[in-house]
Amino acid sequence: MPLRGGNLAHLYAYTRTDAADLVATARAVALPTCIEVLDVDRMRSLPRPATSWYEGQRLGFDVKLRPINRQRTDAQDKTRHKEVDAFLAEAQKTHPGDVAGMATTQRSREAVYLDWFAARLAPAAIIDPVTTRLAKFQRVKVVRRNTLTEGPEAILHGTLTITDPHAFADALARGIGRHKAYGYGMLLLRPPKRC
Repeated sequence: MPLRGGNLAHLYAYTRTDAADLVATARAVALPTCIEVLDVDRMRSLPRPATSWYEGQRLGFDVKLRPINRQRTDAQDKTRHKEVDAFLAEAQKTHPGDVAGMATTQRSREAVYLDWFAARLAPAAIIDPVTTRLAKFQRVKVVRRNTLTEGPEAILHGTLTITDPHAFADALARGIGRHKAYGYGMLLLRPPKRC
């Protein structure tokens, strides 16, 4: 997204392909309208192999997530699922019929989303509960397979500690959670916050 009043934007991604190969592929197969928008000659890459990371390394991060759980909608058909906000799924499971149950047990949306993220980040890294927080939450609509669905969008800021460098490299390349094709789950790294 361009800055307000601007007409330039930056696109970030993790890939195992270097910039020269990306440029060659773009030139070979990209539509002319895409080449007009993306200045492929300015594409850069920074190699980050698994050896870039080490066990115990602390890193700051920002990540935009769609924290949902998949629930089976048909006990007979194991392929039919619906996506439910992780907070609502926990509330329905632990406090069925009790609208105030989560508040009574002091289980916040932030706590649920941090637990959801930590479970998906494991075993690559653990999050620091003191410096990690839910920075923004909203419900957004997305079109997926020609269907409009509404769901949670959460932005987390925090600090993590790498526990498995190879798994961490894979998590960076793969992203965290579902809906990665829609811009969710990419860890943007920065220096860690101090406790």
